[in-house]
Amino acid sequence: MRRNLASKLLHLGVDTGVRQRVLGHFEGTMVDHHHSDDGLRELKTLPDQVDCHVEVGQVPGIASPVITGCGVHLLPPIEVLVAMNDHGDLSALRLADPDTGDCVFAARIAGSSAPTADEWQDLEVLSAKVAAGRMALFRNST
Repeated sequence: MRRNLASKLLHLGVDTGVRQRVLGHFEGTMVDHHHSDDGLRELKTLPDQVDCHVEVGQVPGIASPVITGCGVHLLPPIEVLVAMNDHGDLSALRLADPDTGDCVFAARIAGSSAPTADEWQDLEVLSAKVAAGRMALFRNST
């Protein structure tokens, strides 16, 4: 949400220094950082002008309002299934379309014991670095 807010403030034409202050990147001394409200009232009005499509509501068992949803859709949803070995290390992963269940990426991780379930047996074996790179390529193409 910080990146979204920063982008929206930029598009509103808000000065770089003001955007930094809104995001908590204060300049100055320790006193300025922690013991002064200099300009905070004015800064608070800027995020109020940005519509992040955040939905606030009540949740049973929690007395104060909470964020219950966000209408900003940046990336399509993806189902992630991860298999871990006995030491808690990643041994295989699968990314799938949550609506169809179609697998979009799957791999076993080299150097880690393979999961015993049949669904993991015939997967390509990749280093963790290569698997992470391929997942990043997949996410960037959607």
